[in-house]
Amino acid sequence: MKGVLNFSGIKTDNLSKIGNQQALVELILNDSSITSFGTLQAQKRLKSIIADNSKVQVLSGLSIQPRLSAVSLRNTPVSKNEYFRIELIIVVGPRLSL
Repeated sequence: MKGVLNFSGIKTDNLSKIGNQQALVELILNDSSITSFGTLQAQKRLKSIIADNSKVQVLSGLSIQPRLSAVSLRNTPVSKNEYFRIELIIVVGPRLSL
């Protein structure tokens, strides 16, 4: 599928090397060691991030993604927070579809 980067299983916590990908629509980071999205540059077409079973602990970096509307963080440390869904809505904004 065009516009998809699949880094499932990646063993890094630094997404800065992705740079600015003009066509990136979906970023897949399942089973990765990523703990935050803080090093991910703004991606103007990014609509979906999937990081199930990863080590994500905080939602930093998601708010700078202008078109992000779908986030999946199943079985991650951050998803175990009591107010996780509310935090996600606050960070991503009204574009988020739950």
